[in-house]
Amino acid sequence: MLVGGVAIGVGSVWILDPFDRRAEGAAAGEASSPSPTLATGGTEDYSFSYPASWELQDSTEDPTEWEIYSMEVRSSDGVELMRVFESEVLGEPIAFCWDVVEDEGYTQQDEVEIDGRLVKHFQNRTPSDSGRPRVRDVWCAATEARTMVMIVGSTTREDADALPTSSVQGVIDTWVWTD
Repeated sequence: MLVGGVAIGVGSVWILDPFDRRAEGAAAGEASSPSPTLATGGTEDYSFSYPASWELQDSTEDPTEWEIYSMEVRSSDGVELMRVFESEVLGEPIAFCWDVVEDEGYTQQDEVEIDGRLVKHFQNRTPSDSGRPRVRDVWCAATEARTMVMIVGSTTREDADALPTSSVQGVIDTWVWTD
C-alpha cells in the first residue's frame, strides 16, 4: 500500500508540475490561436476534444500499476498545457485528488458540472518560474468504477491574471462521460 501511495504521489507531482519545469523550456509566445480542427482523447469511460494543433507529449515516467490513463498535450508555443490522469486510489477519489492539489497550493473554487457530473474545481495563480503570469486549474472527478480523474490545465501568458480559468475550460466543455 505504501508503494501505491508513493507512486500516486510521484504521479501527482508530475501531473501538477508545481515548478512548471516542462513549460519553462517552451517558447514565450502569446496566446495560441484557436484551431478549428479537434483531436480526441479519453477511455471507454469518457471522451473529450482538444485543439489538434496541441502536441502530444511523451511521458518521461514509467506508468505505475495504479495508473489507468495518462495524457499530456501542449500548444506549440508552450502557452497552453493540459494533462489528464486517471488512477486507482485508496479511499474516496475526489477527496484524494483534493488533498493532492491543496498540498500543491491550489485553492478550492465553486463546484462545477462536467457533462452532468458534479466535480471539484481548484485553481492556482502563481507565476511561472520565469515570472510570467499563469493560471492553473485542476478538476477532480471520479468514474463510476471509483477511479480518480484529475484534469489539469495551465495558461501562461501576460494576461493570464485576467482570465477566469485556463484555456482547458474549453476541453472541459466537450467532456462526455460514457460510464
